[in-house]
Amino acid sequence: MLSQLVISHIMALILVGGYLISKKFQLNKKQWKLLVGLFLIVIVMYGLVIWCVLPSKSLLNYLLTNGILGLLAVGIIYLVNEWDDLVTDIKRPTSKKVIGLILASLVLLIASNGYEVYSKKQVYDTLNLVKGTDTPELDKADTPVTIPPKTVRNKMKKSMNQFDNQQFYNLGRLQVQKVKDEVVYIAPLEFKGFWRWLKGGVSEGYLQMSATDVYEQPIPVKRGMKYIPSAFFLKDVERKIYFATATYKSIGEPQLEIADDGHAYYVQTLYKPRGISENPNYRKMKIAVLDSEIGEVKVYDLKDVPAFIDAPISPEMATEMNSVYGKYENGWLNSKLAKKGVKLATSNGTEDQVTPIFNEKGEMLYFTDFTSPSSSDDSAIGYSFINARTAEITYYSKKNMMDSEGLLNLVNLVYPEKKLEGNMPLLYNIDGVPTWVVSMLDKNGIFKKIAYVNATDSDIIAMEDTVSKALQSYRLKLSQKTSNVSATDKAKEQTIEGTIKRLTPPMNLNDATVIKFVLDDNQVYSVNTTDYEEATFLEKGDQVSFKANIIGKQAQGYVEEFKIEGFVITR
Repeated sequence: MLSQLVISHIMALILVGGYLISKKFQLNKKQWKLLVGLFLIVIVMYGLVIWCVLPSKSLLNYLLTNGILGLLAVGIIYLVNEWDDLVTDIKRPTSKKVIGLILASLVLLIASNGYEVYSKKQVYDTLNLVKGTDTPELDKADTPVTIPPKTVRNKMKKSMNQFDNQQFYNLGRLQVQKVKDEVVYIAPLEFKGFWRWLKGGVSEGYLQMSATDVYEQPIPVKRGMKYIPSAFFLKDVERKIYFATATYKSIGEPQLEIADDGHAYYVQTLYKPRGISENPNYRKMKIAVLDSEIGEVKVYDLKDVPAFIDAPISPEMATEMNSVYGKYENGWLNSKLAKKGVKLATSNGTEDQVTPIFNEKGEMLYFTDFTSPSSSDDSAIGYSFINARTAEITYYSKKNMMDSEGLLNLVNLVYPEKKLEGNMPLLYNIDGVPTWVVSMLDKNGIFKKIAYVNATDSDIIAMEDTVSKALQSYRLKLSQKTSNVSATDKAKEQTIEGTIKRLTPPMNLNDATVIKFVLDDNQVYSVNTTDYEEATFLEKGDQVSFKANIIGKQAQGYVEEFKIEGFVITR
């Protein structure tokens, strides 16, 4: 704040000094006191504006601010020195100066907008692009889907009574992250208003809940936080960071990050505006980290951010980066006219149009899919992952793939009587096939089912109560669909014979009843009793023969041509 006041008023005083010299004013002692008093009032008023509004820290804003201060300065001089002739002077030479300042401000605004448009391609060139090869691959043990934020928020609201003064608080913004190698949701307790803050002073802590286990309940972490977004008088996070970060501009809301010892910090993404525009320079980003207990603010280069911070890049910044990447590779004019290479990011993410996930390396990524600017096209043309620590954008180009909007329309029709709605669509690579994974919630935001949908063949869909059952059912259907080249080109069909060593009771899926069994080779096979009724009577020790698809050393899908030696059902 001090730097803004100093810079602005030095420039304004230069204008005033020049004006005084040009007019050769001879002010008496009383007039000088009045002049200083009026300037002090302007400084205090401007300080209040900065405190309340937190104006943009850009060159354009500084120039416009000083233009306004210059106009005020001229007005003050006339109030002090030429009150009687004020109207007359404004009609003559002064009007030219005032009009000149106004026109200069208008020219500056026009130049800024023109530069902002012109520099879109330069902004695109500051992105850190990485060529994508394939989506994250899942093995048989993977459960990729985190619980939707809506479900988590409902549970956390019901758990706020575990704090002493729950009536003081609202539940703050949810943030997904890793704490002690576990993916969790975090949400702080925020004061409901000024009087609750004045009474409480310090927030009692935050709630933590697993992001992968829908049956786990939120855990209260009672650790006092003095500096939070809902506090006042320089204890609110936004102002504390704003006044500690020089000329860097912030984007998005401060996010809560938890160290492994439970200590809470707020993280804010910062960037350097380009020239006289508000456009970001993605190669000049910094990260502010505020200690919620003592209020200390440290500013880091992106590469130096502490290891416990999973997402120094905010969701808002990731959304902005996706927009720039999709639209401006060939410049602003092309994005409006020819639209060559233009792609639009969808808005079905859980956090400001993007969805956070963790990859196999434990890195947090922001996911979104892209569609064509054509209003009649509902297919995805690709998708991106933005690394939340390095700001690297990895884009994967895919053709003839259903986009997230089409996906949600599809899964919402599976159980119309239950009125389940899809939430948090994510794209994964399952057995070499791009696959949408989407959580199904009821109208109260309670998790009910999970759906796996083939992104290139919407007929292949599995929707079950749990992730493991849905993934199993989907893999079975995937290998059964012979028309899907990607699902079968790795498989080798083999004729198998052997003795049943172990078997499971029939397992009821939505559209099949499945029995799993093991032969002497200790391989697990699955048979659909809807297709082979005799499998219902399967027993340990039976001699069986069948055909199975083998990928590597794993059997995929249901077996075919299943027979039990010496046992035939009369039909």
